Amino acid sequence: MLNPMHQKHACRVSLRDKNFFLINRLHQERLLFLLRKLDHELALNLQGLLVALSREDETWNMFMFIHCKGGWASDGLGLGEMMRWVTPCVATAALGEVYSTATMVLCGGTPGDRVAYPHVLGRANAF
Repeated sequence: MLNPMHQKHACRVSLRDKNFFLINRLHQERLLFLLRKLDHELALNLQGLLVALSREDETWNMFMFIHCKGGWASDGLGLGEMMRWVTPCVATAALGEVYSTATMVLCGGTPGDRVAYPHVLGRANAF
């Protein structure tokens, strides 16, 4: 009788599965990332994560790392307001480039827990 576990490729895990596991693990540790242009889908995903993680444990703070060249103003405002609304503190850190709408998200973090390192390139547009 053939045992499927003895086949050559039976236990291979795809790269997509590994990435999914890594992202879920980072979210469990309350680490959130805004690493591309902010659009409606990304804003909704981050808002959903903020609500779900805050309901799971209201005492465990979250950290959002931002490297973003902007996006839709309405999505940035919604994400910033959600960061203020949830019970846990949301610390924000600017990495690389932070422009336009991403600066609003950066400012949406808890006062005193916002970091922009000296090498960060950024600019806030006047709306």
